Amino acid sequence: TLTAGGEPDDDGDNDSHTNLTVDFGLYQSDTLPAACDLILRGIVWYDDDEDGVYHPERESGMDDVAVRLYRDSDISGDFTPGDEFLSDTITVTVDGEPGRYAFGSLCEGDYIVQTGPANFDPGSILDGYSNTTGIFVSDYGVIHVITLKAGSESAADFGFFHAVEEWPMKPF
Repeated sequence: TLTAGGEPDDDGDNDSHTNLTVDFGLYQSDTLPAACDLILRGIVWYDDDEDGVYHPERESGMDDVAVRLYRDSDISGDFTPGDEFLSDTITVTVDGEPGRYAFGSLCEGDYIVQTGPANFDPGSILDGYSNTTGIFVSDYGVIHVITLKAGSESAADFGFFHAVEEWPMKPF
């Protein structure tokens, strides 16, 4: 055990501030850890035709939607309260296209992207809207489960349409 001022003087260099008797080694593993430089991007849009496919020529994105990112900690493939919260952001206009968001510096792995439940509160941006993409989870909003892998593009897009209440016709 080394202690302050307790280094040996007879280790070959006559310096009491060094210890040349301590050895360690390094080796290069065959598998290097993946860099955590992946980006997850997406769009939240008004899905006017309710088909779950974004058509930029006739549909537009929604700014100001809160989006959250979680690590699928329990590897359940579903959102559970134990999943690790990582970050949140708000959709914005990027290069003239509204409704864009991105999370960067991510490692390979399983993630959950969520449009949180507060977006659906009365008077909020998604009040009265229903989803055409993702999975609606009561009390948690709409989620996408996604696996990030180096060398592949990953996106989690959210389409919403304004749900119209159907009124029964009055009999004549």
